[in-house]
Amino acid sequence: EWERNIIDRHFSDACYRYRSSDVTKGDTIFFFILGNALQHYSNENDYIINIDSEFKYLDFQELQFARQNAKEAKKLSWYAIFLAILAIIVSASIPFLVARKVTQNITVDDKQFEKLYEIINSELTKIIEVQESLKK
Repeated sequence: EWERNIIDRHFSDACYRYRSSDVTKGDTIFFFILGNALQHYSNENDYIINIDSEFKYLDFQELQFARQNAKEAKKLSWYAIFLAILAIIVSASIPFLVARKVTQNITVDDKQFEKLYEIINSELTKIIEVQESLKK
């Protein structure tokens, strides 16, 4: 109801300005074009919206669009934060799970240890011999 009263006031104002031949003075949303200028609510009346009001309406639509985008961006940012926290938790727990499930115990018996000792000892002996030959 109140919206209709506001529009009626603007239509009445446009008709009054048309009758007084002063259509550009003051703030008005509509301009009366043709019809019955004595009755602003007549179905025969034609009005146009002024340029300033049209731009204000476009600005209003852009503002509504920006608000909608901001709400969606906020929702998506919460999803991103949740996924980041989940990724941190998963990446921190993977090494523990791998260590628990994949790791195997390896045992070296005395024979294997002696063989490794001989290989390492012979390789170290060769390295020492090469170093001594380079010193000469």
